[in-house]
Amino acid sequence: MAICAVKKRPVILILALSLLAAACSGNDGAGGPTTSIAADTTTSSAAGADPAVYCAALETMLASQPAGGFVGDGFGDAMNAYATTIEAAAELAPGDQLEALDDLADFVRDSAVDPTDEGLAERAFALVGPMLRVQNYASNECGLDVEALAGRGGGGNDDRPLPLRSDVTEIDAEILAAINGLVPAGVDLTFASFTTTDDEEYPVLTAAPVGWDTSDFIGTSFEPGQELGFFTQMEVGAHCDGICAPRDWGSLMDDADFGPFSGLADATEILRDEALLEPMGRLVAYRQDTTITPVEVVVTRWDDRADRYFRCKARLDEDDADLWEAFAAACAASIPLWIPAE
Repeated sequence: MAICAVKKRPVILILALSLLAAACSGNDGAGGPTTSIAADTTTSSAAGADPAVYCAALETMLASQPAGGFVGDGFGDAMNAYATTIEAAAELAPGDQLEALDDLADFVRDSAVDPTDEGLAERAFALVGPMLRVQNYASNECGLDVEALAGRGGGGNDDRPLPLRSDVTEIDAEILAAINGLVPAGVDLTFASFTTTDDEEYPVLTAAPVGWDTSDFIGTSFEPGQELGFFTQMEVGAHCDGICAPRDWGSLMDDADFGPFSGLADATEILRDEALLEPMGRLVAYRQDTTITPVEVVVTRWDDRADRYFRCKARLDEDDADLWEAFAAACAASIPLWIPAE
C-alpha cells in the first residue's frame, strides 16, 4: 500500500494489527515472551463457564479477526464486529485471560474510531504478551488451529473468482498508433504492446515505453534510463488496498483520503478527469506543486466481482511534463486481464 507522508494514513494501525496477528498466530516476531506464558495454559474457565463454550467463543473470535493490512470499505464495521466477539469470549474467560481480552476489545473499538492514533502501536505491543496466553489456551486446551483461523474477518481472500481474459493478446495497432501520435516531435519515445509477468494471476496487457528498464515489485514499473528525466516513471499492476476480495471498488475510488486519487487533494491544476468504460474506470491527470514530478497520471479499472483493481500511474519529471497526454492514453489503453471487459 502506498504511504504518503503528507496525508494522515492508518499506517500505525497496520503496524499494530501486525503485532497482534503475530501473537494470535503464535509467532514471536514482535519480541513478546513465549516460553513462560506457554507453560501455563491449564487455568479453568470463569466460574460456572463450560470450557467447551469458551473454546467455541475463542474460535468465533479468532475467525472474525480482520487481516493485518485491512483498511478501507467496511473497516469500522468489521472492527466493531470483531470487538463484539472478543467481549463475548471475555465473559467466559479464565481469570488470567480476562484482562487481556477486555484490553483487546477496547483497543479494537478505539481503532475503529481513529485508526491513525499514534498510541495504537504501543498499546498493541503491550497486548502481545497477554494475548499469547490466550493463543496458547486456544491451541493447547481447545485444539484450535489458531493460525488458520486468524484473519478471516477482514477479507484476505486470495481466490480469484474470475478467469483470465483470453480474447486479447496485443494492444490494437490503431490504438498504439494513436498513442505514439501524441508524443511530441523530437522526443525519443515509442509505445508498444507488453504483457507483464510479475504475477501470473494478475497480468496486465499494456502500452509500454520501448527500451525502458523494467522492474517487478507490487506490479511492473518502467524507467527511461538516460532518455528522459531522472524521475519519470510508469507503473502498472493489481492492487487491493487492504481488502483483497470482491467488493464495492467504486467507493474506494471516491475515497478522497485513502483512495488511488487522493493525490488530487494537492493538485494545482486538473488536466483531465474522466470516466472510462469496458471495464469501468477513471483517468485523472493533474499538476502538483513540486519540481520532482510536477505532473501525475492515474488510471484505474475495476469490477466488483474481482478481488483486485487495476492501476496505472505515470510520474513525469519537469522536463517531461508535456508527455502527459501520451502516458494518459497508454494507461487508458492498458488491459488488466483478470477484469472482464464489461
